[in-house]
Amino acid sequence: MKKIVRDFILPIIVLVFSIICLVIRKVSFDELSLLSFFQLIGCSLLCFVLPILSIFIKREIPFFLNYLVCTHIIISMCFGNALKFYSLIPWWDLLAHGLFGTICTCGLLVLFHNDKVYMMLLYFLSTVGLGGLWEVFEYSADVLSGSDTQKVQESLDKGKLPQADTIEDIIITIIGSLFFIAIYYLIKYIVSQRKKKKI
Repeated sequence: MKKIVRDFILPIIVLVFSIICLVIRKVSFDELSLLSFFQLIGCSLLCFVLPILSIFIKREIPFFLNYLVCTHIIISMCFGNALKFYSLIPWWDLLAHGLFGTICTCGLLVLFHNDKVYMMLLYFLSTVGLGGLWEVFEYSADVLSGSDTQKVQESLDKGKLPQADTIEDIIITIIGSLFFIAIYYLIKYIVSQRKKKKI
C-alpha cells in the first residue's frame, strides 16, 4: 500500500502544478487556448501511466523512471508551454529536447536492464522515433488549431528554412541521447578499471 501511495504522489503533484501553471498563464498573459489546456493536462496524465502499468503487469517499475518522466513534463509543458519559457528564453526549447533525448534513453535502459551495444542502439533509435512522433503531434496541433508551435513563421523571418525548428529539435534529441550513452559507457569503463586495480 505504501508503494502505491509513493508511486502516485509525484504524478498528482505534477497534475496539481500543471493546473496552477494554467491559472498563472491565464492571469499573467491573459491567454489560455484549448490546445494549451489539452497539451498540459494530457501530458500531465502521462505521469500516471507507469504506476498504473505497474499495477496491471504486477511488476515493479523503478520509481526513478517515473521521476524522469515527471521532470520532463514539468520542464517542457509546465515551464516551457504554460509559463511561456519557450518564448521568453530562446534556448529553452533546445534544453527540453536535449533532456528528452537523455531522459528517454536513460528510461529505456532502466526499464530493460540491458546495456549491450545492440540494445543501446535500439534505445537510441526508439528515442529518435519518439522525438519524431512529438514533432508529428506538434505539426498536427498546428494544422488543427492554426497555431505555430513549430515556429515556421519565426524561421522564415530569420531567413531559415521553414522546417528549421523541427529538424533542430530532432538533432538536439539525437545529441541528448548520444550524450547519455557516451557518459554511461564512460562511467562503466571507469568503474571496471577501478575493480581491476582492486583485484
